[in-house]
Amino acid sequence: MKNVLASVIFSLGLMLPLGLNPAMAETAAKQKTKAAPEMIVGFAFDWDDNIFEMPTKIMLYDKVNKTEKGVSTEDFALIRGSIGKPGTEWANFEMRSSPEEGSLRYFGDYSKEGKKQFSNDVALAMNTKGYHWQGPVWNDFVSAMGATQTSKNTWIITARQHAPTTIHGALTELRTKGLIKTVLPASNIWAVSHRDFDKDFKRVFSREAPEGGASEPSARKAAVMESILDQISATSMPKGAPSTADIEGTGKSQQHLWGFSDDDFGNFSKARNVLQKGVDAGKWPNVKITLFFTGTNHPTEKPQSIVLRPKKEPRKFTEVDEWKELLSKSDGRLLNQDRSGSL
Repeated sequence: MKNVLASVIFSLGLMLPLGLNPAMAETAAKQKTKAAPEMIVGFAFDWDDNIFEMPTKIMLYDKVNKTEKGVSTEDFALIRGSIGKPGTEWANFEMRSSPEEGSLRYFGDYSKEGKKQFSNDVALAMNTKGYHWQGPVWNDFVSAMGATQTSKNTWIITARQHAPTTIHGALTELRTKGLIKTVLPASNIWAVSHRDFDKDFKRVFSREAPEGGASEPSARKAAVMESILDQISATSMPKGAPSTADIEGTGKSQQHLWGFSDDDFGNFSKARNVLQKGVDAGKWPNVKITLFFTGTNHPTEKPQSIVLRPKKEPRKFTEVDEWKELLSKSDGRLLNQDRSGSL
């Protein structure tokens, strides 16, 4: 059974106050107001093979046989660096970019099914007998959607090309089915390959987005994380906020808590490298950053969880007892497993 990632959503049985989301940050900037003190507990999730096991296939084109081969997102995470590379079994294959007929046509809103493609794939997965659609962090995502206070501090950062409103609509359907209680704001959904991503990123975060796309999303995902952390770190801590295990893991501290999970080791590694540079430079000193790799089919890397430390190697995440206190009683059982991983 896949390891399950623990999400932090409760503090000593009390809901934590809201954190900033992109829409709130934009409004605050326009009004030139300062956010009220609050302790933020936030999490960013990748979607495919992390929250949800989608049946969507990436269509690779065989230039020799003039045929297409569909691969799962889980397999694509392992082979994307080999596509078109001489000496590999994928040397004769290529990605094609047409939104309507290209390799990623089922990952956007321009296939024959249009904006229904995403919700239809969600429904197909759930209605297929024997198909295990819950990803390794599904239960944690459900917990994060347990109340408006926590869903507003949750983000989805995905390489998909759908409009954020398309994904939001499918989540609303999950709420209607009773699978989740609330839905995170559409403004908290960052589809880094969507055609409007660059424009939206600049509008919300006031800086240019890095290059990238569905086949190489890691830099864009990391840039979204940096910007979210900037917002969180700018929020002052209220008096009386609970203390949690500090960044070094040797004491207690009042701090914001934020984590990111992804099943793609390339995305996990990029996040680790980019955010580590920020931590080393003294950014986000009041935020404990935890990164989770949830993939299970990588040839050398096992699922792992790490806490970033300034100018040191990341440490293993070990504060299980603390996180039990921060979880709802119904979800605390998830922490009985060892998910400290190995570096």
